[in-house]
Amino acid sequence: MLEFVKRELEFKFDDEVYKIKFPTVKEMSEYSKTYDEKEDKFEVIVNFLEKLGLQRDITEQMEVNHLTTIVKALTEEKK
Repeated sequence: MLEFVKRELEFKFDDEVYKIKFPTVKEMSEYSKTYDEKEDKFEVIVNFLEKLGLQRDITEQMEVNHLTTIVKALTEEKK
């Protein structure tokens, strides 16, 4: 029997631990579509992470590579 549970990504930023959920198929589809359509990619990323539970004020304090690393961790399939 296969059993699936929702996962969370845990990371540390400025000595504070944060948890955000992994995106559902619908959330990932919306993110991909919006990312392809919008010119302001970082606003799309901030909105995506906010939907997954990361507060906007925290996201806006982070460096660009922090955000891209988090998105990569959330969207890449493990092999």
